[in-house]
Amino acid sequence: MSDLYRSAISARIAKLPSLPPSDEDDEQDEATNIIGLLPTGMGPPALPAHTARRNKSKKTPNAAFSPISASEFFTEAIQVSVPSANLDIRVYHTPPKLASGTLMVCHHGAGYSGLTFACFAKEVSDMTKGELGILSLDARRHGKTTSTAPDEDLSIDVLTADLLGLLRTLYPDPASAPTFLLLGHSMGGSVVVRTCPMLLELKYKVAGVAVLDVVEGCTVSSILGQMDLIV
Repeated sequence: MSDLYRSAISARIAKLPSLPPSDEDDEQDEATNIIGLLPTGMGPPALPAHTARRNKSKKTPNAAFSPISASEFFTEAIQVSVPSANLDIRVYHTPPKLASGTLMVCHHGAGYSGLTFACFAKEVSDMTKGELGILSLDARRHGKTTSTAPDEDLSIDVLTADLLGLLRTLYPDPASAPTFLLLGHSMGGSVVVRTCPMLLELKYKVAGVAVLDVVEGCTVSSILGQMDLIV
């Protein structure tokens, strides 16, 4: 091919319109842009000095996993022998300021213990300045309550009899006993609802009953049944 012919072909190609970019060109440009945003070193970007600095004043971990004391939440923790139930019941107690005052009796749910109400008990004592006392117990086969006889029966009637026996042991004279405010969580809700009319029948004073996180159908039927007994 002569030099004159090559020159003519080159001139014609130069006058042709430019082709639109292909998909491959777009993908290559996009990859180049993304790669350009990545850090140049290996691994994640370095953290600022103030976030990487460690706090050396951390508390020493409890390597023995020993239980935390309840002494900061209740005045006393005692074992109460209840012969009628063949139990040695663990009780956490903060008495009301006045012996004839109001005592909130707390019954926990299945699988829990009287310490379920520990933080709650301290808040109540602080907010009422000691006017409202707190009593929280470990039910049979829970917490630190022990039995002197087979205690596999956890039926509602047995648990109700346990609570009633405990209160009668601690306060044998209804006239001098504090006014009870019954509070139950889950399983404990059914227990306190059933215990209420029994206490009233024995002439104990009950200010009210509260239940937390209890199955609605069972609770309503229990409450209606006990209201019939009270009336």
